[in-house]
Parts: sequence; structure tokens; C-alpha cells
Amino acid sequence: MRAKLFRAVPFARAGYQEYVAHELGRAGSDVLKVYRDPGEVKRSAQSFNGVPVTVDHPDGGVSGDSVKRDMVGIVSAPFYDESSQQLKADFLIWEEQAIAAIADGLRELSGGYAADYQEAARGLEQRDIQGNHVALVPKGRSGSAQRIGG
Repeated sequence: MRAKLFRAVPFARAGYQEYVAHELGRAGSDVLKVYRDPGEVKRSAQSFNGVPVTVDHPDGGVSGDSVKRDMVGIVSAPFYDESSQQLKADFLIWEEQAIAAIADGLRELSGGYAADYQEAARGLEQRDIQGNHVALVPKGRSGSAQRIGG
């Protein structure tokens, strides 16, 4: 099977997102609404350039020790689309099982990143987003808005 290139794929967005408290390193299982300012999302675009594409999120993110095991493709040419307030990029997928999974419907995406969380006028805000990977997942936080194959 040959590698597949998917162009201008939306993979992250500005606005409110819901997180379970423990996903942010906080105690409990409350659902927290976190705001991603469009400017913060736009500034994060280049931090996703060259990050691995994975199938699901690896525990602890992708590291130098795990990249060969976890990487099924690569993200390139990320940019912020002002009209949709989304990050988009090209995705080159070369791993055969990942290509087959995409064909079978595993298309939603979820960014893996580090970020700071601060209380602000809008509530909890995500800042200083630094990309680590983008995962193919059964159900992404943003739903079908961020997916390969629209």
C-alpha cells in the first residue's frame, strides 16, 4: 500500500472545549469548560509542524524513545484558518494499518500538546499551546469538525 496525503485537514479549533478535571492535572471528575483564544491557537500552529500522527494518544505523549513505535505519519504545513478558527495541515500517512483504519472510518483527530491553564475573565483559558502529536481517534473532543476526509 502506498502512503496517503491528506491536504488542509482541520485538526484543532478555537473556542470552548470540555475537559475532565483529571485531564488537566486537577482533582476530581468534574467537566470543565476551557477557552482557547483564537490568537493562542494561531500562535500554536507552527508548533505542530513536523509532529507525528499517531493512532490514539500514546501515554505521556510522543518522546524520542517512543516515536518509532507510535508514529504512523507526519503533520506538515500547519496554518490557522481565520474564517473557521481552526488549525489545518497536511497529513502524510504511511503506515498500512493506519491507512486501512482511516478507510474503515477512524477519521476524527485530537491534538496532543502541552499547555498552560489560567483563570481569566472567560473562565479557565488554555495558553502557550505546544504541539506534540495529532492522534487519529474514534471520537475527538471537537467531534466530526476535526477529521480526515471531511
